[in-house]
Parts: sequence; C-alpha cells; structure tokens
Amino acid sequence: MKDIFSLLGNKIKLLLILSMPLGVIVGLIEILFAITLNDLLITSNLINGEIRFNFLDSIYLIFIVGLLRFFFVFLAQINTNYIFELVNKQVREITIDKNYTYKKEIGLIKSQKLLNVISTRVAEFLHSCSALSIQILVFLIIYLNLINQSFYLTLIVTIGFLILSTPLIFVKKKISIYSTSFQNSLNKVTEKIFKDIRNLNFLRIIGSLKREKDEIIIKNNRSLNSYKKYLISISFLNQIPQFIGILVIAIIIITNQKYFFIDQALIVPFLYLILRCIISFGNIINEYGRILFTKSFVKNLKHILENEKKEDEIINLNQKIINLDSLDLKVKNLSIGYDEIIKSKISFKSTKGSFNLFSGNSGTGKTALLMTLIGILKKKNGEIYWNESSINDINLNNFRNNISYCGTDPFLIEGSILDNLKYGLKNFEYNYENIKNILEICDCDFLKINNVYNLNFHLDNEGSGLSSGQRQRISIARAIIKNPAILILDEATVNIDEKTEYKILKKIREKYKKCTIFAISHRKSLENFADQIIDLNN
Repeated sequence: MKDIFSLLGNKIKLLLILSMPLGVIVGLIEILFAITLNDLLITSNLINGEIRFNFLDSIYLIFIVGLLRFFFVFLAQINTNYIFELVNKQVREITIDKNYTYKKEIGLIKSQKLLNVISTRVAEFLHSCSALSIQILVFLIIYLNLINQSFYLTLIVTIGFLILSTPLIFVKKKISIYSTSFQNSLNKVTEKIFKDIRNLNFLRIIGSLKREKDEIIIKNNRSLNSYKKYLISISFLNQIPQFIGILVIAIIIITNQKYFFIDQALIVPFLYLILRCIISFGNIINEYGRILFTKSFVKNLKHILENEKKEDEIINLNQKIINLDSLDLKVKNLSIGYDEIIKSKISFKSTKGSFNLFSGNSGTGKTALLMTLIGILKKKNGEIYWNESSINDINLNNFRNNISYCGTDPFLIEGSILDNLKYGLKNFEYNYENIKNILEICDCDFLKINNVYNLNFHLDNEGSGLSSGQRQRISIARAIIKNPAILILDEATVNIDEKTEYKILKKIREKYKKCTIFAISHRKSLENFADQIIDLNN
C-alpha cells in the first residue's frame, strides 16, 4: 500500500484513513438505532419492557437517529465512491506526467493499458479497501455489543460466521488466478487492436482484414471467460450470508425461547443487530473478493512504472547560454540509445548554416541521434560540444527555444491556420507580409482564396480534411516562422512530391542561410542540399 500511496498521492491515503472513523460512527449509530427501535416498540405497546432512553419521545428520537444514520452512511458512500474517481484521475495524471516529459516516455501501448485497463481496476481495489475498512469496523462494533448482550447467542452467530468464511478459503486462490488470466486476456486484445489499427491499409491490401477482425473478436469474447468465473465465485460468496443468516436468526429465536439467554423485551434489537452484522459480514466477503481480483492490476501498475520513476532535474546554476552567432557542433565518440546502446563511436562536426543529412537503415538510431544532440535523450557515452561547451553545461531550455522541429506526422491543433502557425511561439507579432512570404516558400497555395491566404481557415483536430503533404507543408511553415537557429527535419517531406520538396528546400536554403539544418530522410533527393552526410550504417 505504501508504494500505491507514493504513486497516487496522499489525498487518497487521507480518504482511506477517513473510512475508519466513519466505520466506527456507522457501527455505533446502528446500535443506537436498534435501541431506539426497541423503545418505540415498547411505547407503542407492541412488546413489554423497560425504555432505555426516556429523555425524548421515542418517535422523535428514532427519527433523529435515522437522520444521523442516513447522513453518515451517505458520507461513507461518498468517501468510497470519490476514492474510485480520484484514483482514475491520478492514473491519468501519471500517464500525462510519464509522456509529457523530456525524458523517455512510456509510450502508446503502456499508456493505453494504464488508461483503459489498469486505471479502473486499481480504482476498484482502493474503493474496496475503503469499503472493507468501514464494514469491518461496523461488524466489530456490533459484534462486541452482541457479546455484551448475550455471549451464548453470539456464540451461535460466531459459528455461523465461521461457516460463511469456509468457502472463501477455497475460492481465494482461484480468484487470484481468474484475475491474472483476465488481465492477460485484456492486454492481448488491446495490444492487437492498436497494432492492427496502425496497419489497416496493409491488411486491406493483402486481404487479411476479415481474418484479423475475426481473430480479435474471438479473443475479445474469450477475455470474458475468466471474469465470468470470478463473478460466479464472488456472487456465490455474497449470497451465502443472506441464506445462512435466515437460518441463524431462526435458531436464535428457537434457542432463546427454550433457554432465555436474553430478555424477550430485548430480542428485537438483538435480532436487528444480528441481521445488520450478517449483512456487514457479507459485504466484507464481497469487498475482500474484489480486492483479491484487482490486486494483480495494482501490481501491474507498479511494474509498468517501476523503471519510469521520475527523476528530479538537477539545475546547474552555471549553465551557459549558447551564442547563436556562431553555432558550431562537435561530436566525439558518441554512444546513443534509449534503454540500451544502439549506436556508438559517432564522430562528426558541423558549422553554422550547414545542411547535415543523417542516413541509414531503419533502426540505426537516426532520430535517437538527433534527440541526443539537442539534449532530449541523454548520451550514453562520448562528448557533444556546442560552441566548445559540453551539452551537460548548456541551458537546454534556452537552447531549445531556438530550435524548430518537423516530423513525419505533424502536430496540428483544432483552430485556424494562424493559430497553428503561431503555436508554440512565445512572442508572436502578426505580420501578414511575413506570413505570406513563408507560406509561399512552403508552397501553401491550397490555402488561397481569391489569391489571398485564408489564415482563418479552420482546421479540425489533427488537420483532418487536408492531405498528408499539405499538413507537412503547414508544419514546415510553422517551423521557419520563428527564424530558428536550428531546423530539424525528421522525414518531414516524406509525403511531399520530390518536385515540391526541391522547391521548398531550395527557398529555405536561400532565405535562411544562417539556419543549421539537421535532416533525416530515406530519399536520395535531399543529398542535393547536404553539406555532409552522416551515414549511420557505417
């Protein structure tokens, strides 16, 4: 539990602690309710006996106690249900935190697991922990009161509880097995769905779409098998107390008539508390079963994040601000990679205003190299110097403010063309002529209406309605609008025809001569602009 609180925050811990006094209060109110109910029956001449509370009319007193019971049970339910949604919120924040970072992100598959599978089950686990705490305390308080009233009759109840507990001992291990099986099935289904979605066109072309669809539907149907077995087990355990409870109450009535363990005037509140005790015990079994089932999801959450612990960034107060007037790069014996080294002994130099093309087969580390050069990924070994300053000593936030990036799949927001062009710019001054020149460089004539660029043209989320090539041209325009010192083109023209690509890059080289360009491309056409080619195959 300590690890869970460190992941999900102290607010959830406080709410779980709050469950304990709520359980005590609800238990005491149940005893008070039983006594006032008995007093009401006596004053109504339905049974004979001595009134316990005579400071207020019984009808008013039971109304007040009923209101208190309503309020605190309501508060307990609010507490447990709020824990459920708070956990979901915290898991979403963890997912955001682990992806929106300059360190290595956890990625799409793990994020989908966290949001779609693990989040709800971890929330259910802590919800059940809260409910279990309340029910255990209610049960113990009522049970102690029952012992105080009649030890021998409570002994009969205790035997009933022991009988109720027996099936749980046999089912406990099976519930854990069902949980692991269910979780594995869900993971396989979600992973395959996202894998297939990324490759739908491939499946359509080769004619395997129906086969893969049928396969995932079968897996999806089978994923419920373990859950159905769990439901049958937990529902069986949940219903046993109600069945045996009736038998226990009948035995108590018959036994008390014969041996008079308790005054007949007190038998009604005693039976009410027994019934309430049995209900709480049934809830305890139910919540404990849910905890057993969801525990493996908690372990999975810890497993996913155990290697993704957030490291506090150490701020070097002597970090240097790079002089952009001379932007020379020197790389010496550099090793790069994500978790493991994928390329080593990389050495090269570049000067301000140069065009540097990285080539190599897929998986040779081209993007990893680019991200390492600007400090997004930490270098494994070797040295990176910008203007003779080690990247370890550079103020990276200030450095990155002078870098523009264009990738294969451009990030576009829902809004106007102008909103997208100025996205990420801290100090944007509107100048139509400047924007017009940039859009002309990037061959964005598709935005023109009556020969004027329509900057108010609205883009839906991610630029739907535009072709991939048009989206890339808008992305390049956004990249150069801030006149960057460094321009990164990571397969940024892959969806643009080579003729248009040539025109765009030629104009960029002519207009932005001081801009250093680092490009990745499998196209030979970019070699026409390269001052040097760094081949990562060698």
